[in-house]
Amino acid sequence: MPITETAQDAHVPGRTAREARPGNGGTGVSRGPTRIALVLPALPIGGAERASVNLVSEFVQLGRDVAVCLLRAEGGLVSAVEALPVDVFDLSMRSPRHAAVAVGRLARFLSSWRPDVVYPTLWSATAVAGAASALTRKGFRMVTVEHNVLPWYAARVRFGRLKMNAVVSVHRRADRVIVPSPLVRQELMKLGVRPQGIRVIPNPVQIPEDATPSDPSASRPVVLACVGRLFRYKGIQHVIRAVSILRREMGVDVLLKVAGEGPRMAELRALAADLGVGGQVLFHGWVQDMSAFYRASDVVVHVAESESFGNVVAEAMAHARPVLVSAALLKSLPFIRPDHNVLVTTGTPLDIAKRLSRGLEEPGYLRRIAHQARVDVMRACDPQVVARGYLDAAAESCDA
Repeated sequence: MPITETAQDAHVPGRTAREARPGNGGTGVSRGPTRIALVLPALPIGGAERASVNLVSEFVQLGRDVAVCLLRAEGGLVSAVEALPVDVFDLSMRSPRHAAVAVGRLARFLSSWRPDVVYPTLWSATAVAGAASALTRKGFRMVTVEHNVLPWYAARVRFGRLKMNAVVSVHRRADRVIVPSPLVRQELMKLGVRPQGIRVIPNPVQIPEDATPSDPSASRPVVLACVGRLFRYKGIQHVIRAVSILRREMGVDVLLKVAGEGPRMAELRALAADLGVGGQVLFHGWVQDMSAFYRASDVVVHVAESESFGNVVAEAMAHARPVLVSAALLKSLPFIRPDHNVLVTTGTPLDIAKRLSRGLEEPGYLRRIAHQARVDVMRACDPQVVARGYLDAAAESCDA
């Protein structure tokens, strides 16, 4: 629905949100809250944001009334939320100095819309929602959602110890905390969040119905794919070096496609040119149709130094594509198993090249990996399963 900027515009007195939205049908109401508010910083095209949009869509399908409160109504995924039968509320927090205004706006919205549960997601939304809840008579459960390994994130983006402590204090007071992986749970426990209040629920991933595994060993050139923001910790520079090794030293005809943008774009282009593979490394920028991108790839390579979950890996698995991951991600994705549903590498260029070369040598091997990957990710990350997990977490907090 169109974005509104006042609590009064977003609330229809005397009617429930479902009655106010013709056609907001679902698959039936299950256990847990019926009126849900999500608070997000913005909606750029990122892993946590895609997961949030998938979650909103599934809440609607489950028959819930949903409001999405954005600190800033910006980003490539805003249109995806506007297309859903939900209330979208812009808190107009254009910079940190507008935080107090955003807190007041959110408090008024929550008092007017009267949700059963509020799910603030990512650190700035968590901080604002925590402050806003203190200004209301509450009457709702606060279930925070933490996607980041906070100490690592603080060090990477100059997040600051003071801000991190403020966010952690909200997690400590929350009725429940939802995290996507055991790694994030472990780090929150170190920061003093009570373990009995944390629920590990993987991010939801859209599961295409017609994805079938292919046999990359029969493809020439073999099309590798990397997806993500172009930061050094994502490890794409190592994959480019591996492409050079595969082509020059191992005789494998290989092409690399990169989906994503970021501050390392020029550096990565220059590296590919210096290694003589500039024509075999294609930078696509932000890709709107990621499903088509995955389908046009033979193997997805994701060798990040660290991830709180690894949406790219789960999405590729859902599309029945074999995935080569760095060993560092084994703590982030509880459902992946080396040489069963993924390939694992140490992440050095030479080891990436060796693992890919060995996988391509055995006909049918990568097809079997991809088939099992799709089966396992469907069990763990199906959006309806994840959405019900979120609702159950809120219901538990009410029962406790």
